[in-house]
Amino acid sequence: MIRMLATAAVLVVAVASTTQAQTAFSERYDAASGFHPDQPHWVMSGSGTGALVDGKLIISTTSDGQDRVYWQTIPAAPSPVAGPLIVEARLKFVSGSSSHAERAPVRFHITTAPDTGVQFFVDRDRIFLTQAPFGSGSLVAAFADTDDGFHTYRIEVSGSAVNVSFDGAPALSGETYVDPDHGSVGRVLWGEGSGLAHGVSEWEFFRHNAGCDMPCQDEAAEVQQLIQDLQDQILALTQQYQQLAARNGTLESENDALLQQIASLQDELIACLQQPAGPVQALAHTLLGEPPTAAVIVVLAAETRAEIDQAIAAFGTDHRRIRVAERHYAAGLAAQAAGRRVQARREFRAAFQTAHMLLEGRRHTH
Repeated sequence: MIRMLATAAVLVVAVASTTQAQTAFSERYDAASGFHPDQPHWVMSGSGTGALVDGKLIISTTSDGQDRVYWQTIPAAPSPVAGPLIVEARLKFVSGSSSHAERAPVRFHITTAPDTGVQFFVDRDRIFLTQAPFGSGSLVAAFADTDDGFHTYRIEVSGSAVNVSFDGAPALSGETYVDPDHGSVGRVLWGEGSGLAHGVSEWEFFRHNAGCDMPCQDEAAEVQQLIQDLQDQILALTQQYQQLAARNGTLESENDALLQQIASLQDELIACLQQPAGPVQALAHTLLGEPPTAAVIVVLAAETRAEIDQAIAAFGTDHRRIRVAERHYAAGLAAQAAGRRVQARREFRAAFQTAHMLLEGRRHTH
């Protein structure tokens, strides 16, 4: 016996959509993840093919003798879940045919207790629930445009009552029934699983809220773990940032202190150059034979470079050490201008140490 059911009103659709949005699924396969169902948690069987194309799982069989299904055991009755057992999938019927009215190219098979369950099929422009063992002709069916695009199919099993919605709108109502074909353990199966049908279907996702006996992924727990992992990563990065900021602050302080020392020595030497009794030419002759002190002037008295050149010329040709110190200072200025603080500090320190040593040598000889 086949009963044809009409589409529900828009108000009912809104209520169904709200309920759907609140469902916490314990297992979900998403084709956009790039993995096949049997790579995460499902068992695959059959000689048909399953291919991932553009974020969709394409299940294909070319003859009634082929099938391609994915299944997973679930806790069996009397109470698989606290509320209704919900199975939901989004798919598109592409093509196919069957050689028997009680079978179709897309199959959902739910076993809720030993030898007890229900089967749901998607055919071209038709969906139906089986209501008795195969061959009895007992179906609950409805017309639906299954091949015009992707649609969401939702099956709710509460006790023995079974309700199916199509894109949020109630479409079918039936009951579970006893049949050895359901098997002795709780199970959810989906794909192309009939020896009397074949075809092609595209799947975006499949999910249920029943948990599973085999290792499986709890969606809520996964989200909580992801949140915890992200929080741990944020904390670690924050600590690294604080450590780097502290080290950077130390380097800046050392660099500032070094620059202050250089500036102080520079001021001292510039003041020496500005003494009325010691013009540059006279100072050059006074310092003749003492290239270390001349090196200090070259390195640190940049404001009087023209006069420094005159002083250097008075020393003759023996000023290799002067040029070495000068290069350190020039390199420090260039590194500082380029933002390379560590290199600038190293060059300034070399210039400062040379200048300091030479200056001390000058003072001890007078």
